[in-house]
Amino acid sequence: LISSFEGSADHIEDIAFHPANEVMVSGDRAGVIRTWNLNQTDGPGDTRNSTALPPVFRGHSSRIWDVDYSTDGDRIVTAGNDGSIRVWTTGATCVEEFKPPFPITAMFTETRNEIIITRGEQIGVWNRQNHEVKSLSEGVQGLGDHLALSPDGGMLVTDHEDGSVRLWDRMSGRTVQLIHGHDQLLERVESSPDGDLLITAGWEGSCKIWDVSTGDLKRKIDVSPHCEDATFAPDGRTFAISTENNAMIYDMQSGRRLPLLQGHQNTADFIAF
Repeated sequence: LISSFEGSADHIEDIAFHPANEVMVSGDRAGVIRTWNLNQTDGPGDTRNSTALPPVFRGHSSRIWDVDYSTDGDRIVTAGNDGSIRVWTTGATCVEEFKPPFPITAMFTETRNEIIITRGEQIGVWNRQNHEVKSLSEGVQGLGDHLALSPDGGMLVTDHEDGSVRLWDRMSGRTVQLIHGHDQLLERVESSPDGDLLITAGWEGSCKIWDVSTGDLKRKIDVSPHCEDATFAPDGRTFAISTENNAMIYDMQSGRRLPLLQGHQNTADFIAF
């Protein structure tokens, strides 16, 4: 254990790392966004209270569903249960607020001029310059709560209530791949750094890695009782999985488990490199 950060008064719903990996941002169930300085550590086991860390963001009146950094790290976007999407400076100033009819997930595109939002059975792209929302899909059945964007921004990935994953062409809204591979809801979908693979975390207790071009299953890891989250390392050589109290790192080529990361006293909902 390198560092432990404490201070959130409620359950943390999402986290994201700054592109320079110096700060991470979290959103919690009380509607509070916090940024945590990763360089404020004196060594193994050091614990930092939030009062010693960068600003606390307040503005949402209820649960934060999603947080994301822009690709240049200058802005943070949050989606709240109060029905608003907010864009913040890293100094905790809200510079934009938008109330679309369906905000649960919010993610910057690669240009930072657009934000992808989802809820229920709708996927939309909010243009920050003219504030128009372009619908990518109308009436998609059983859309889940998670989405991912390919590294080049051309492919959008969504999960669905039947455990399937759909890959979309972001410009046309056309489905280019439909993958059926889980029996229950998904906890995460994410593209690999090179865009060739997709990782999914299933509530039924499996992590699966897929070939994007063919939809073929490349690797499967079973965990118990649930797979809470999964993510690729930035170099694509390893991937990580979180379960109830533990996190595990695996070698991408061999599938061999590397370190077992222990320390949480409750469910490890999120994991990130």
